[in-house]
Order: sequence, then C-alpha cells, then structure tokens
Amino acid sequence: MSLKEMIAKLREKPCSKKELMEAVSKYVKGGKEAARKRVERDLKKLCGMGLVKKQGEKRDYTYYWYIYLNLFEDYADLGSRRLHSRQLIPGLKSIAGLREGELTSIPNSEDGKLIPYEDLRILEECAKEHLKTYPNIWKTLEEYEECNREADRIKSELQKELERRLGVEVGLKPREYFSGTESFISKTIHELIYTHIVYFPSQGTSRFFEYDDVKGELWFHGTAIARGTHLHNAVKNFLDRQVEDENVKEKVRHVEEKRAEAYRKHAELQERVRRLILKIRSGEPLLGRCRVCPEVYFKPQSQKVGAER
Repeated sequence: MSLKEMIAKLREKPCSKKELMEAVSKYVKGGKEAARKRVERDLKKLCGMGLVKKQGEKRDYTYYWYIYLNLFEDYADLGSRRLHSRQLIPGLKSIAGLREGELTSIPNSEDGKLIPYEDLRILEECAKEHLKTYPNIWKTLEEYEECNREADRIKSELQKELERRLGVEVGLKPREYFSGTESFISKTIHELIYTHIVYFPSQGTSRFFEYDDVKGELWFHGTAIARGTHLHNAVKNFLDRQVEDENVKEKVRHVEEKRAEAYRKHAELQERVRRLILKIRSGEPLLGRCRVCPEVYFKPQSQKVGAER
C-alpha cells in the first residue's frame, strides 16, 4: 500500500523525500525510521525502472513521476505527440501570462486563430498536468501562485478590518455608490487608504480631499467616499488616522512585498515556459500525460514489423 500511496503522491506533484515519508507513514509501522527506509527502498526501485527521476542537490533531491519516457511506438506516434504538444502551447502561454500581441492577452492557436475562453480553460488544465513533470517550472508556478494567494489574503483581511472599524465609528455600513440623495459611505475607502499608503507615503491627506457642497459629497483622490454633511468629519478623521496607523501600514508593506515576490516569480516562470515552447516548436513533445493525450497502444515485440521470429 505504501508504494501505491507514493506513486499517487508523485503523480500529483514533485515531492521531497520528507513529503513522501509523510504520505506513507500511516501505512508503515515502526515510526519515522521505518517510513524513511521504506521510502528510500521504493524510490530506488522506481528510479531503477525509469518511472521516477530526481533533480537538485544531494540530500535535497526533488523526485517526480516521469511517466512518459519519450519512447515511441513508431513515427506516427511521435507525430501525434508533437501535434498534441503544439496544441497545448496556448494553454502554456495563458498559465505564464505570455501576451500574443500589444493589444490582447487572449492566446491564439498555432495557426493564428483566437481560442474561445472555454477551450482555453481546458488547454490550461491539460498543460498544467504536463508541467508537473517539469520540477523547476512546476515549483516556480506554485511559488508564484502562493505569493499571490498570500497577498490577496492579507489585503482581504485588511479590507474587512477597515470596513469594521468604519462601521463602528459612523454607524453606517460601507456599500457601493448609489444615485439619489440618501446618505452613504463607499466600500472603496479601504482601497483608497491602501493606494495612498503605497503611492503617497510621505504626504498627508488634506490636498486629496474635495467637497461637493451641492450634492453634500466628500471626495478623496477623485472618488466619492461619503454623502451626507453629517458624515464628512467622521469619515475624514477616520481616513487621516488609518493612513498613519502603523499596523495598517505594516500590512500594506507586507502585501506589496508579496506582490513584488510574485512579480519576480512570474518573470522566472515566463522565461522557463518560453524555453519549453521553443523546444516544442523544435519538435520535442511534452513529457508527462494529461486527460486528452493521444492514446497509443503498444504491440507485443513479436508483432512489430521486423521482429525476429
């Protein structure tokens, strides 16, 4: 059972020895040492069979399921793999955010035709399945996505906290802008605070406030943030305090650091995917398999053309 678990884990993504030990530990009696010996024994067996490859420095290897060894039944098989790999290039481009031109980010097929959004999502999913066989690309993709998720999480928490504080102070729940004359406080306030801290960290807020006496509206950085004269001072004071709050500024800095890290990882991902696409266009099929890979049925050696009788 432990070997089956290990293979299932490697099919999901490249893993370290520690991750594999955690995956099989519940099937092995004897604790960590027994799990380590079982993993090392099974890895040696799978590597010897050519089903698992390792990459990285000694004592810090990453193991990945090789699946597809670039062995072909015949030239037609090789041709079908090449065609399939070329068809997945738009999916690879979309994953890496590679633009097709200056005016659009919608990938084209290799023959220059635009791909419907629904088809592109399928191509992305299938391309990702193949990318799991490329440890360096897959690791960079995971790190890029994790940086973005963490930045989104921190920013979302900050938004909710600012909305909560504002609601407590003014007794009115922030909402979207509505026409009419009723009082309101905008849900964009948290985003404006964030933007001000990022782009105007050394400037106060006074020069960015505007008042519309006719409509009774308070504006900040060109956006209406409150309607109702009785709300002006409360909202303005709230904004003044939040842009100077060290806890708020620390969270904004943390988000920006994660965004910067994601940007670096994205550039690295794009470079790796560009190199992979060049290999595909040069005739090298993608490694690994996906749900739409062409099926190839291998004949017994005795039935192959030219086999010895």
